[in-house]
Amino acid sequence: MDGKTLEIFDISASGICLRDLPTWIEEGQALSFALLLVSEEGIRRISLSGMVHHRDGADVVVTYPAPFENWEKFLREFIARNM
Repeated sequence: MDGKTLEIFDISASGICLRDLPTWIEEGQALSFALLLVSEEGIRRISLSGMVHHRDGADVVVTYPAPFENWEKFLREFIARNM
């Protein structure tokens, strides 16, 4: 975000928990960002738009709609192969 790589500490098909976000990001704020999924096959860039659902210090929960059809299945399979 803003050219900075952020740590993901949890992700689901409808939300992502990020660590160390800038202080200007507030609950209720809309965000657009790129999720970079890194694997042996390379890097897949997925554009997401969502809403800041919760903020706890520098940790933020962003909820978002599926970026494409079968997103939940894709994410489950990606995590199973790469984690």
